[in-house]
Amino acid sequence: MDLTPALRAQFFTQVPWRGVIGSFPLSGANAGHQFDVLFNYTLNHSLSTGPMPTLLDSGTPSIILGSPSLQQQASAAGLTGSDGYDTDVNPGQTLTVTGEVLGGQSVSISTGDGNGGDQSNQLTVGSNPYTYDGYALYGISFFQHNAVMYDLQRAITGYTPFYVTAANFSNGLTVTQDMGPLGLAGVLSGTNGLDIASNGVAFLTGTNTYTGATTISQKGWMGIGGPGSIAQSSVVRVDGTLDITRSTSGQSIRSLTGSGQVVLGDNTLVLSQASGTFSGSLQNFYAAGTQLPDAVPSPFLVLYTTHIPPEQISAPHGGLIIASGQETLTGTSEYTGKTGIGQAGELILTGRLEKTQIENAGHFENNGVTTGTVDSTGLVTGTGEFAGGLSVNSGYVSPGHANSVTPDTMTVDRTLTLGKESTYLARVGNTTASTITVNGQAVLQGGTVMAMASADTPAPSLGQHYTILTATDGVQGQFGKVVSNLSGDAALYPFLTTGVSYQPNLVALDIARSSTAFADAAQTRNEQSVATALDGIAPTSDVSRPITSLDFSRARGAFNALSGEIHASARTALIQDAYEIRDVAIDRMRAADCLPGAQSGTAKTAVHGRVQEGTQCHADAGQTLWMQAYGSWSRNGRTDNAAGMSNSTGGFVLGADTSAIQGWHVGGLVGYGHSSFSTSGRAASGRSDNVTLGGYASTHWNRLGLRMGATYTWNMLSTRRTVAFPGFYDRQNSDYNGGTAQAFGDLGYRLDLGRVTAEPFGDVAYINQQTKSYREHGGDASLYGHGQDTSVTYATFGTRLASRVKVGKAVLIPGMTVGYRHAFGAITPTTREALISGSSDFEVGGVPLVQDAALVKIGLQAQVTHRIRVGVSYTGQYGVHYSESGLKGSVSWIF
Repeated sequence: MDLTPALRAQFFTQVPWRGVIGSFPLSGANAGHQFDVLFNYTLNHSLSTGPMPTLLDSGTPSIILGSPSLQQQASAAGLTGSDGYDTDVNPGQTLTVTGEVLGGQSVSISTGDGNGGDQSNQLTVGSNPYTYDGYALYGISFFQHNAVMYDLQRAITGYTPFYVTAANFSNGLTVTQDMGPLGLAGVLSGTNGLDIASNGVAFLTGTNTYTGATTISQKGWMGIGGPGSIAQSSVVRVDGTLDITRSTSGQSIRSLTGSGQVVLGDNTLVLSQASGTFSGSLQNFYAAGTQLPDAVPSPFLVLYTTHIPPEQISAPHGGLIIASGQETLTGTSEYTGKTGIGQAGELILTGRLEKTQIENAGHFENNGVTTGTVDSTGLVTGTGEFAGGLSVNSGYVSPGHANSVTPDTMTVDRTLTLGKESTYLARVGNTTASTITVNGQAVLQGGTVMAMASADTPAPSLGQHYTILTATDGVQGQFGKVVSNLSGDAALYPFLTTGVSYQPNLVALDIARSSTAFADAAQTRNEQSVATALDGIAPTSDVSRPITSLDFSRARGAFNALSGEIHASARTALIQDAYEIRDVAIDRMRAADCLPGAQSGTAKTAVHGRVQEGTQCHADAGQTLWMQAYGSWSRNGRTDNAAGMSNSTGGFVLGADTSAIQGWHVGGLVGYGHSSFSTSGRAASGRSDNVTLGGYASTHWNRLGLRMGATYTWNMLSTRRTVAFPGFYDRQNSDYNGGTAQAFGDLGYRLDLGRVTAEPFGDVAYINQQTKSYREHGGDASLYGHGQDTSVTYATFGTRLASRVKVGKAVLIPGMTVGYRHAFGAITPTTREALISGSSDFEVGGVPLVQDAALVKIGLQAQVTHRIRVGVSYTGQYGVHYSESGLKGSVSWIF
């Protein structure tokens, strides 16, 4: 017969057809007989050393035991106590012994003591100087329930307790109890899997290629022997028992899950693509109390029963290798072979690993207990206990979970060794850091400490001391280098650096100020000014210390929060608000000249030396009282240096004017307004109550009109701001005064174009805004500000259009203005400040005035009576990063 290695591997007991029969393998098979043949067994051990060979009881009519090197006798010389032979066990059978058996003692055949499976024909030899006390010897009377192989090529007969088949399966297979112990020597292929049901028993020796899952149910049993393999199975779930003790060269599977038992023997289990969680156990032996199906053959059990003297068997050294992927072990495993973790492998332990030596080149996270030694060249993490010691020759060790940024603790019993090429990765928080607690000695051989902080945990603080290692039996040696992700321009905390200090039983990590200046983080003028001032004060000050725990980006936020930018931007708002007063005055002067579209026009006023009633001017125009209300809302966009500002203002202006000598018209005004402004990007806001006094005058030369005026506004400011950044919070407020002076002139030329009047114009305005010194009230971030002046000049050019439409007795006057305005001078107001708590002065710029803007104004007036006129208008100003919308309402009364 042409038998395959897979088929031969199914047959444990192989009897040669010629020559002297040697020791049979231990079979432990069921009792019974099939063939009436005579088995001759020769005892070849004549020395007084070494174990007695296995005695055989075939269950056949007779068995002859003899030894050619010893004296031959016709009776069982040296074997006494024949009355102990229980003929009820195998009635009618005969045990014949010829020759003197060395060290013979009383012999009996009994049903055994129940250890190691079925021992119904156990032969026990009593104690003597040459044999082992209680030595268990098994027969071969097992043919009744065994398959037989006749190997013509090797001239042997093989026996196995399995029902062997060499059939191939391609659509999956389920092994049940009814199939008996099934020996699978063929190949399982296809995409389906293999299921071992409860009490099902299967022994695989073929090189299987199926890719489906392998499932071993509770009380199910599967063995793999000889060249057998299930390496392509997607996952092996073991809730019963997987036995690889008879495998030729260990086993490789992709991943292991379940809650059962894996019996290794001398073989190593390799997980090639681990991705599972196994809560059961891996053992060299069967665990005590293991529940197995009745059909599991004794040969798998006898080697591992406790009544066998340890000298009689070699200690198994089976182990586990995680070649790649992540495997989680949550149960208790005990085996003497090594546990290897490949560079692409990861083992997460939450249970116990007993005895095994762990060699890690990948990632080992121990959140349980290991009792063997652990040697690592990869990454070791976890919060568990290394009861057998830990040696990190190279690679990393880091207490805590691998994916956690929170500092944690791991425990090492006996000795911790950190080699020269090793790195202790210590996570650093605000008040704690990673710690290795050694119940023994810590040996440091010049490795590296890497302090790692995370933006997701509270920041470390300047001057903090963290204990990162303790050792009850002392610390021997030192680290050779300290690095961190704190220092450097791109670091998490560039203003801090780390150092290491030593005491007899501990190692500490110290946090100090680095050489990186605050100014190194600044990107804008304001940030640079504030940062330079902070560099000049002690790093331990209440303002500076929190900034040392920030990265560059957050530090810039702190500089801007401290800057007091709102005080400079407030002046931008007040200069922009001055336009409202100026526009009101010019509108009134145009109305006094009977120009259509002017908002404060009168029903009776002098124009060109004539008096107009309704649509006609009167030369004898009298005094006029007028009032305008205004409101506007504007937005200045942010710049690289300053935050954007929202501003609103509203108020009213009262005025009176009259005709004067030589065609001049003169008048005065008084006004009140309220301005509100805020910079949300700086958590700051302010307001100003404004009181204005001014005068104006106008005249004309034929179609050319001239208007001019001057005003002064008293500004009563109040500001509020919040200074907040990680580690610091403060609120400030201040009240102080300022003033806004302006002088302006407007020159226009009137063109009558049928029913439409056009007036090309140009005007110029000079504005000076000054604020007095101020002192904020609040905490350590409060500022003292010096008085400042800002001057700017505006030039505007455009055209005014208007018309008159009579509707019944009323006259409607629509009007529109379009123009372009340009600003000259200091368009970015600044303020000079210092921290009250102590710093040098620094200058901060606010949001700038818009330099170029388009002006659009649309209005409508109604001549109600010849003495009363009302009007409303919309004004829009638009520039780069700037927009303003305003409404005005007017009423005038001539008396």
